[in-house]
Amino acid sequence: MVKLENKKIYEDLGEIIKGDLLFHDIDRVLYSTDASLYKMKPEGVVIPEDINDVVETVKYCRSHNIPITPRGSGSGLAGSAINKGIILDFVPAMNEILVMNSRTETVRVQSGVFQTSLNNELKSYDLFFPPNPSSADY
Repeated sequence: MVKLENKKIYEDLGEIIKGDLLFHDIDRVLYSTDASLYKMKPEGVVIPEDINDVVETVKYCRSHNIPITPRGSGSGLAGSAINKGIILDFVPAMNEILVMNSRTETVRVQSGVFQTSLNNELKSYDLFFPPNPSSADY
């Protein structure tokens, strides 16, 4: 059950985006931590299906003065994947490598791409994306 304090946001976002909304208390608890020592329960989590979901979520949150935090896998040690507002989790649905150009050595990816996945694709071009953090697999 969606907690009453978050129900309005949940219903509003449900009308304007196609992606998933995670507003149940257990979801909020799961997203209240990352690899840091900090803990902060968000209002809810948006799993955007596409760029339009991101745009609409940002517009909604801006108009309602709700903080937004983009999240990858939550592997950072500084608490940068948590907040009290809305978490945008890009990993489940926006994780594609869109364009690779070996001639110009450029690549365009969606925000949820893991570095290891990207480097595995770039190997065939004898390229890689530095640096090499311990969290590259997640």
